[in-house]
Amino acid sequence: MGAKIAALWQSIKKQWTDVWDKDKGIFFLVALAAVVLKFRDILIDILINSAKNVEKNANKKDEKLASQEADLKTQADAQVQKAQDEPKKETPVDDDWYKKGN
Repeated sequence: MGAKIAALWQSIKKQWTDVWDKDKGIFFLVALAAVVLKFRDILIDILINSAKNVEKNANKKDEKLASQEADLKTQADAQVQKAQDEPKKETPVDDDWYKKGN
């Protein structure tokens, strides 16, 4: 039984050596194609994740700017209201305004 296994192993080894000697260029091309395709997939994944991070950061910044805009709008509305209320605080000037100080 051991001799049969050894003979089978020698036969497989010889066939593999013959195939390797004849077709090693094809094996290298297939391996190279697999590496290139896998690198392409990895590169696409990196680019997609980078784009997602850019979008996430842009959304955070957009939310921050929207909040600042709302705050500034509230402050501006308060200033407009204050400016509109200012004439109500003034005391009217009479025709004899120049006599009051005397």
